[in-house]
Amino acid sequence: MKEADSIKGKIERYLLKNENPVDISDNLAGRIVVDSSDVPIQLNNLKRNFRVISDGIDDFFKNPTEWGYEGINVKVKLPNGQLAEIQIHTPRSLEIAIKLHPFYEKWRNRDMSKLTSSQKEEFLDDFQKSQKILKEIKAISKELPPGTIPPRRDVVPEPSPAPRAVPTEKAPPI
Repeated sequence: MKEADSIKGKIERYLLKNENPVDISDNLAGRIVVDSSDVPIQLNNLKRNFRVISDGIDDFFKNPTEWGYEGINVKVKLPNGQLAEIQIHTPRSLEIAIKLHPFYEKWRNRDMSKLTSSQKEEFLDDFQKSQKILKEIKAISKELPPGTIPPRRDVVPEPSPAPRAVPTEKAPPI
């Protein structure tokens, strides 16, 4: 459940865009974290088990945001009529989301055309920091792109012959 300040900010953004706050779908949200090869399976599970809102699937694996957010956000209507958002993440995309979210939060409600020179410099500095974090996470991650079938693990290579024991001198007593 979103914090009260977050809900208030979201309502204000909807009203500024002449959108109905009743349509806010992520006040109630959940995350599923799976290996990249299981992302399509989980998306199909959500489609089978929930009423997905039309145009309610945003695939940020295929089209990451300018801040680098990846994941699949699925808007659903629960049996009680409540709208909710379920995010599908991989361990890497969740780490990216957690580490980059403070930058996104700081700048998402700002009118970029009204920033002062020092605010523009601060924005560019934050954006560069976020991209450095994103690059570092991706560099150390060996994660395959979502939907990629990983190499078979049931194929075990022939074992190498065991090394021969070489006689050694007896270790001195301690």
